[in-house]
Amino acid sequence: MDESVDPCTDFYRFVCGNYIKETVIPDHKSHTGTFSLVADTLNVRLRRIFESEPRASEPRAYQNVRNLYQSCMDTGGVEGSSVSELLVILRELGGWPVLEGAAWAGEGFQWLDMAVEAWENGFSVGGLVDIQILTDAKEATKRILQIDQPTLGLSREYLVKGLEDQGVKAYLKYMVDMAVLLGAPEEGANREMREVLDLEIQVAKISLAKEERRNQTALYNPTAVKDISTLYPLPWLEHLNRFVSLDENELVNVAVPEYLKSLDALIASTPKRTVANLMTWSLVQFSTDFLTEEAADIQLEFNKVIKGQVSKLPRWQKCVKNTAGVGGNYYFYFAEGGLSNAVGAMYAKKHFPASSKKVMDEMVQNIQNEFRVVLQELDWMDDKTRVKALAKADLITPHIAYSKEILDNKLIEEYYNGLSLGKTSYLKNILSLKKWIFAYYTKEFRKPIDKQSWKTHGGAAVANAF
Repeated sequence: MDESVDPCTDFYRFVCGNYIKETVIPDHKSHTGTFSLVADTLNVRLRRIFESEPRASEPRAYQNVRNLYQSCMDTGGVEGSSVSELLVILRELGGWPVLEGAAWAGEGFQWLDMAVEAWENGFSVGGLVDIQILTDAKEATKRILQIDQPTLGLSREYLVKGLEDQGVKAYLKYMVDMAVLLGAPEEGANREMREVLDLEIQVAKISLAKEERRNQTALYNPTAVKDISTLYPLPWLEHLNRFVSLDENELVNVAVPEYLKSLDALIASTPKRTVANLMTWSLVQFSTDFLTEEAADIQLEFNKVIKGQVSKLPRWQKCVKNTAGVGGNYYFYFAEGGLSNAVGAMYAKKHFPASSKKVMDEMVQNIQNEFRVVLQELDWMDDKTRVKALAKADLITPHIAYSKEILDNKLIEEYYNGLSLGKTSYLKNILSLKKWIFAYYTKEFRKPIDKQSWKTHGGAAVANAF
């Protein structure tokens, strides 16, 4: 607080003034705050854990965690092989036209087929659609396959502003520079990635804005597989069966039906080469974080404009955050089948004793008990409402810090049975982990969801309100 300021004149400066005066945002961050300070402590502790010697009695999953971190810290290996590894994968997926030049003829190219093949190689389905296995919003004990508009390479709010926007210009430079880094001629990269950007702007325009996506009811549109072709005529059953086994009458959630209708018309008027370039760019953009320092420099130039970040994270911080699953996004942390249970177990055993968790469990129980007392004493609530309020209060289930099951080595061993990550090949490790996560969702698809399961409440190594 800055008590030299009159709160009646400037309440914001009165409350926050000294924090703003005394706080400097580090060059390698786009923001900071009290949670950031907690996260910094967490990262130092995790670094020590990831660099520690394994114990003979610990689960093999712990070594997978250490191996992923070590493959990230293996800068020699990343510099020497990550780009060539990515190029091999891209060629197996049909090649990136901007790199292949006239050799890319596009015979047999089908964007949905490429999307599924990318998913099978460990990439999230991107470019033109997003396909995921999610909890059914209307029946929370079941999972459902969902087809949605894609997560774009630059947020829709930037793209719809067009080519004159500074953020869009920075994005185009990012695209071109990455294409040139992977071997594209600069002239061709400028021309073809501009065409990709034009297409992505059109995709943004037919996508729902963030504020429209707040209406969850509007995004729930169960559709029989056989009927998806009325929105976009493709062999959906054949392709979706590579995610999970379905029949033509099974319902999938088409989150934005109008998007698929508009996409059909857009793709029909777009050259295959441009579509393939966009699809492959989404894979390259995902991979950038796991490539060389030159790729990181290109990404940083983009982040300077979009996020205000002016220097890269120290390598060890980047590797800690990505291993723990809390790097650029929280996908790896919250995804079922991710490493968060193993990382959380390693952290809890070292820094989060059961005695501390017991105190928090008791505190929350006391709060719940007192809340019931408050409900019983309210004079403005009628008895009928009070009965329902008390019943609802009894349904609140606390999940504090972590589930005790993550400390059970046998359960962790069983949970991660079959996952194997090496000490080298960082990009391949990331893709292997994503394939493992996808396989986990596929395996669990038909099973009832247990909302109390330790498997989805196990992470302890993250700094957030939870």
